[in-house]
Amino acid sequence: MPMRSLLILIGILIPSTAFAQIVISEVMWAGSEISSADEWLEIANISGEEINLSGWSITKRASDGGNTEMISFPEDAVIGVGEFYLIANYDSDNSALEVSPDLITTAVSLSNTKLFLQIKDLEGQTIDAVDDGSGSPFAGGKNPYLSMERIDLFSSGEDSNNWKSAEEFGTPGREESEECEDCEESEESSLSSFSSSSSFSSPSLIRITEVLLDTKKSEDYEWIELGNLGEESVDITGWIISDGSRSYTVEPRSEDGYILQAGEHTIFFHYQTGIALASAGEVVTLSNSTGEIDRIDVSETGEEVSFGREPDGSRGPYCVPTPREENAEKKLNPQIEIQSGRSTDYTKVTLNLKTFVDKGSLKSAECFWDFADGISSKKCNPPSRSWDNVGVYDVKLRVTTVCGNEIEKGIGVVVLEKKKQK
Repeated sequence: MPMRSLLILIGILIPSTAFAQIVISEVMWAGSEISSADEWLEIANISGEEINLSGWSITKRASDGGNTEMISFPEDAVIGVGEFYLIANYDSDNSALEVSPDLITTAVSLSNTKLFLQIKDLEGQTIDAVDDGSGSPFAGGKNPYLSMERIDLFSSGEDSNNWKSAEEFGTPGREESEECEDCEESEESSLSSFSSSSSFSSPSLIRITEVLLDTKKSEDYEWIELGNLGEESVDITGWIISDGSRSYTVEPRSEDGYILQAGEHTIFFHYQTGIALASAGEVVTLSNSTGEIDRIDVSETGEEVSFGREPDGSRGPYCVPTPREENAEKKLNPQIEIQSGRSTDYTKVTLNLKTFVDKGSLKSAECFWDFADGISSKKCNPPSRSWDNVGVYDVKLRVTTVCGNEIEKGIGVVVLEKKKQK
């Protein structure tokens, strides 16, 4: 089926980007008067090259909070430069749609709450993400049925300010809010709109990848991390980091500016930026001369627990922060320390035990000690404990973190019987 063109490519060359930029441009999650299942979504190619979508997928937020595959693109799915690709549950004869979808599949199932969609490429890398997976969708609705339209295709799909409700039902297959009565005029308008976005410059993949708002040290060492997730170096000199009340303009770190190499991550401390991440609910944004590039809503974490972008594009806590590194889960490694006493002794063993970690913090973790004698404790550093019956005791420590991990450690306690002297 023919795809609708986003622009006329006559005498205009758009430079090829180093990464495929396919974005979700419109979502009809509410259905229509015909059926609540009359749902569809539209994607757009804003790169400078034709993209073969074979093996790509679109995921959605599952009921357990994870992400599950909703759509897998067929082998013949190709989207040209500046084109739209429409995916729907029904064909136009059985839908409120006035145009024929490019892909018809009953797999389209869009949630009315906690909407979170991602486009993943052949390697499973997240190319685009939409909404935040909490509450009602950013825009669109019922009574009347209206789609959710992306305002700027080059800006983040996770920014609620970059979405609006369609004026009438939706605009599948064409630029938002275009009138289609005069196709030539519509396409010329589309061309003007598209060419003005970033002046055909390649959108960068600089993102806010991680923040730490509660440190063991002073607030001076709270930090915000930016990562270059693209394949080309980017000069971020003059870019602005803000939490809504204070802003920081990135200064050059060399005579060449502040060049962030592909794959590089860098951090900005509070003592540099003046931005104090005092509590959960903070919204940190990143902007440059073209507008907002990215934002992250910081959820409640804990001491030495950072909050960042998961590899799949969602958000989550990191109990072992990864400053200046690609985000990866690193579990706490709690250890048992004997502060006083011996674990093996005659007649009676008395120990003062302590839980400690080399990296991270136990302040927000829960500890549970099973002393193997019917006694337990929920303190990470429990009171002194005595075993005065002969035997072998398999003492267990279980640490549960705010990141959802359970780590178990153990220590053996042996009480020996003292032989009577003849």
